[in-house]
Amino acid sequence: MTEEAMPLVCSYGCRFHCIFCGADHHNFRFLKPESFVDRIEMVQKKYGTKYIAIRDSFWPPSHDWLEGFFNEIERRNLKFEFQFLSKAGALNERQLRKLFEIGARVTMYGVEAGDPAILKTVKKGITIDMARKNGRLLHDAGIYAVTFFIFGFKGENRQTIQASINLAAELNPGVSYFTPLAPLPGTEVYDQTPESDRDWWMREGTRPSLCELSPEELDRLSKEAFIRYPLRWSYLKQNVFFGNLPHEYRRIAWRFFTVQLRKYIPGILERYAFFRLIIHGIKSAMKRG
Repeated sequence: MTEEAMPLVCSYGCRFHCIFCGADHHNFRFLKPESFVDRIEMVQKKYGTKYIAIRDSFWPPSHDWLEGFFNEIERRNLKFEFQFLSKAGALNERQLRKLFEIGARVTMYGVEAGDPAILKTVKKGITIDMARKNGRLLHDAGIYAVTFFIFGFKGENRQTIQASINLAAELNPGVSYFTPLAPLPGTEVYDQTPESDRDWWMREGTRPSLCELSPEELDRLSKEAFIRYPLRWSYLKQNVFFGNLPHEYRRIAWRFFTVQLRKYIPGILERYAFFRLIIHGIKSAMKRG
């Protein structure tokens, strides 16, 4: 995997209606497969691009479109690697294996919630079982998966958030992000936000909370979940030591593990007064130096 990626866009808007997303849901349109592959071929010839980041809100636009894409890539004999953002249940086993064959190395997909009742209110159009199946298919195909979860939907509590953390561990992707809900203007969650908090995005401070947990608590829980996510034997077993991932992506997973471990250990040690004094002393010395 190269550190340089060429961003390309194939479509505008999104055909789905997630309550937190600000994408245009009423005017979804996309390039023909031939036109999109023209762009890929152009950036390869002009810039020597080897890795492409497809920046669509949802890709591919349809199963028929994907078959046309496969045909064009094979007809032109193009060689490149790429990543894309998709949705659980959007692609079947054959399609994922074919995507890996032509160069797909990373896919990102939002799960958002591990509690079935909360997930239903998000209007994502997926179920927990669909997310589970998607995780298995991606791993079997050798594609490095990245998942997204959001904390703080209306009706959330510590139990539903823990369900999200547990589901992320069960899916066991290479990376799982956890973020507090941001009620953006134009979204359904923005309409759920109290009138007095709707200008939060125009002023400094934390995001408002739509659930029983405070904004500060949601922020803390999301940071803790992200740091602790890879610190599990099951993560190392699937993403580093065994499993179907290509070697370079096992290295990425190992690096993610070591970075989070270095963050986690000082936090544990700071619970004890003796180590807390040492750590604060080191930090003070580093600032003076």
